[in-house]
Amino acid sequence: MLRSLLTTIVFVLFSLCNSLHAKSIKLTYQVLHDDSPYGKSELWISAEATRFDLNIEAQHDMTEVVLFNERISSLYKHDSKQHYVLDDKSYKNRVKKQMNWKKSDDEFHQLLLQMEKQSGYPRFLDFEKQGNVFVAENEGEQLYIVTPVLGNQYSLTTDELKLIKHAVVERKKMALAKMGLIDFLPLDIFYMLSEKPQMMFSKYTNKMYALTFKLKSIERLNNTLFLENLPKNYQMTKR
Repeated sequence: MLRSLLTTIVFVLFSLCNSLHAKSIKLTYQVLHDDSPYGKSELWISAEATRFDLNIEAQHDMTEVVLFNERISSLYKHDSKQHYVLDDKSYKNRVKKQMNWKKSDDEFHQLLLQMEKQSGYPRFLDFEKQGNVFVAENEGEQLYIVTPVLGNQYSLTTDELKLIKHAVVERKKMALAKMGLIDFLPLDIFYMLSEKPQMMFSKYTNKMYALTFKLKSIERLNNTLFLENLPKNYQMTKR
């Protein structure tokens, strides 16, 4: 009896130690279409990369991987087996050369963000708190609704929230290989909420596509195997 109790305590302490020093975080969402089950999505976040898998109808299935150190992003459409890969550094060097840009990289990044916010169709949403939710509008319509995590079920530590914020900000600094088939995926929403006190959310509804992402689980992982277990023939080749 005592041995069993000690084994349980050791296992709990080992699991807690792993969670406190997790190398990556995995978020799993149930996807709903008009409130009906539609599939799932999985999001892995680490200090070096993000990966987002969307598994709904075949023509919308996709995998996005963004590598921060290499500054490479890629999007794979499962149905058509198409790959889109972009080397952010090479791409921006070409743009800077065309613009005869002489200022800093940070100023260049801020310019790109400002251009996004001023574009005709928004690449950035401003969320305002309304009661217990955050709401963003497009052309006067409340199309994007986020429900923050309320309670302790999906609470994250300060370090884990810092990890998520670091990753989404690093991803946003990069030019992505191709926008997803659905504008404003959970990764984008994390970035847009990164300055809010309640960045973590339990539900996100995108009325433009009649999709809802409901958080189902959080896993703390002591590895980054999500970068190895990619779809067959997935490419991260520079171009």
